[in-house]
Amino acid sequence: MGQDTGISSGIGSTLETARVMRERIATPSARSMSLGAEERAAFDRMLEVAERTSPDRPQYFNILAQASAGLVLRGLADHDIKLIDRAISLLGEACSSYALAVRERPRLLELHGQGLLTRYSLTRVPSDLSNAIDRLEEARRAVEQEIGSPHAASVLQTLAEAYRTRGNAARGDVDRAVTLGLAGLREHAGDVFLQDSDENALLMARRGTSDAGVMARWFLDHDRDAAAISALELGRGMVLQAATWGAGVEAALRAAGHPCLADEWAEHASRGGSPSSGQQRPGEGGTDLRYRVMLAIEQSPAEARLLAPPAIIEVTAALTATGTDALVYLLPRDDDGAGMAVVVYPDGTVSRLPLPGLYVGDRGPVGAFLRERRAADAAALIGPVKDDAARNAWLETLGTLSGWAWQAAVGPVLGAIPARVDGTERRIVLMPVGELGLVPWHAARWPGGGDRYACQSAVFCYASSARQFVDTARHRPRQWSQSPVLISDADGSLYVTAAGIAHLYDAHYRAAAVFGDARNRLAATVPGAPTATRADVLAALPRAGVPGASLLHFGCHGRVQVPALGSSLRLGGDESNVEA
Repeated sequence: MGQDTGISSGIGSTLETARVMRERIATPSARSMSLGAEERAAFDRMLEVAERTSPDRPQYFNILAQASAGLVLRGLADHDIKLIDRAISLLGEACSSYALAVRERPRLLELHGQGLLTRYSLTRVPSDLSNAIDRLEEARRAVEQEIGSPHAASVLQTLAEAYRTRGNAARGDVDRAVTLGLAGLREHAGDVFLQDSDENALLMARRGTSDAGVMARWFLDHDRDAAAISALELGRGMVLQAATWGAGVEAALRAAGHPCLADEWAEHASRGGSPSSGQQRPGEGGTDLRYRVMLAIEQSPAEARLLAPPAIIEVTAALTATGTDALVYLLPRDDDGAGMAVVVYPDGTVSRLPLPGLYVGDRGPVGAFLRERRAADAAALIGPVKDDAARNAWLETLGTLSGWAWQAAVGPVLGAIPARVDGTERRIVLMPVGELGLVPWHAARWPGGGDRYACQSAVFCYASSARQFVDTARHRPRQWSQSPVLISDADGSLYVTAAGIAHLYDAHYRAAAVFGDARNRLAATVPGAPTATRADVLAALPRAGVPGASLLHFGCHGRVQVPALGSSLRLGGDESNVEA
């Protein structure tokens, strides 16, 4: 984790594109990629500038890095080894220069290793792969000499990729790939928190999630089950924490001995916005709260708590404590491999269940469901006729989705989890990855006919990550009626829902605070308000030192977006308070 000082974002995006293209070349069935005229012209300009720039200029090595990355990318697109050879030669000379600054060295060493790795992907000459590993090991040593290096994540992940590519267990490649890959993911997770906006943090987190999926599949293929779970957890944790990192940071800062910084973080959070909102990149002026927070907790127990995935023994202890039969990751089919479920059992066994029909995308059931859901939301704003037609179309896709969900995942998963000897229902914690999180898996419909659903065969719970599940399992259960919060829509459009919430209060939760239209159906002495605000919702959530509501029930409209940062609850009332 570290601060980016003057490194062109163009280099990073070029390298990322080059890596994607290299991976596609390694996959025989992959579609070819090409460069347009504008991209080629831009790379030509980079090379011209590099050739005109004197090595004595402060920006020379930065310019050379961009030009070399452009040559590699063009070489990949055109399958032109000579272009990649030229880039490798330029980078080799640069890496041996005495004028190379300490902070520039790991970047140039990594680029040189990337070039050699790229040439290997085209030629399969073993010496290129071995030389790439040697050069990347130099980059790793250079990174380790610099506290908080901004290149740590990229260097470690590229080196891990090189060891996975060689995959010689006798030479220790498998163990090194595991150790370096997980270390790279942890560094990447830290870098997520240094982004200048939540949107950028989520974008970086999604790239990390892709890397985590690649690693997890490879680890499973090489019987490294615990490492595979750690990789999945680091990937999921990035996305979760990119959107909701504030939940545990205040406590972590206080535990690390930084009460003033904790107060500053809490102040930002209390204003209802992200601490990153509107800030400059770390070190470029403005507020640099994320960067200062990460420096404050670096190498502390607090950092380990935020970034370290739970060990298998922690997961199995949580499964046992909660009486849960299995924790199940659902991974969709993508360019990295087939769909699968990764199942963790209470005895510590980890199994992989192939799910070839598990996929996402616009042309599949999940994409159709999301499209019709959005259309129904839009039609509801137009009028009842449009609303009825759109709602019927959405219900039809929901039925299709329910049938697909059983065939694609739920049926095989239930078949892999033994029935209980006492005849009680099995309990399963699901963690669907990416857009699979939009699917109501508990409503998967049994294909044998009739209206029989998955929730009639097992108790399904959902968790964003195993860390979240482990943390939840450590809390002592509370009586649901102790301090419940019931929230309904304030605009009265959901009459049945509001009436149902009022009934819940009367029949079961007389200690509840009630918000929204349901509040108008109850006595004036009932705590709550006619309209729930964002602050009301946040106050009901658990946080450091505050248990939150014992039960939090919503009866309102919602909006589902991909990516998740656009999703919201609609609470009704004044437009300034409709989303939370």
